[in-house]
Amino acid sequence: MLSPVRTCALAFALCSLLCAVPAWADPAQPVDPARLKPFLPPAWKGMERLSADAGPAGLAGKASEAKAHYKAMLNGPGRLELVLHVRDEGANAARMYRDYGADYLKRDVREDSQKSLVLGGRRFLLTRSTPTSLGLETLVGDRWMVNLSCIEATEAQCVEAMGHVDLAALEKLKP
Repeated sequence: MLSPVRTCALAFALCSLLCAVPAWADPAQPVDPARLKPFLPPAWKGMERLSADAGPAGLAGKASEAKAHYKAMLNGPGRLELVLHVRDEGANAARMYRDYGADYLKRDVREDSQKSLVLGGRRFLLTRSTPTSLGLETLVGDRWMVNLSCIEATEAQCVEAMGHVDLAALEKLKP
């Protein structure tokens, strides 16, 4: 016969296990980061992919992220560099971003350092930190955050690079 303390501990352990299993399949939770990595494009003409990683992200490691670093193959100063992030913070965070944070998804944004773009029917936010440092982001399938940082780049180069990401395939990814 188990003592009351051991019985309580066993019940707690069993309850924790039974409650945790459904959480693994909970669409509100971020997906396995390895599922995002295939959406990082390989190298393309004039660009080489230096690295590609996938893993937990965020302050508490509760988000999933795949990230790749690209660099222009041309030698010389002012070389183009790109860092692409495909991220999932879970359904609840994506809903909050879409409904309360991402004005560019609902209306045109035209400010000193930011503007909305529509590319292939999809809305993006272009942010310019310096004349040659830009960021391009969008929300795909109401779940997946795609962010491209462009260093030593023009707006056209940043937009062209985003065109190498298969956003239509990412949109079909199920949590």
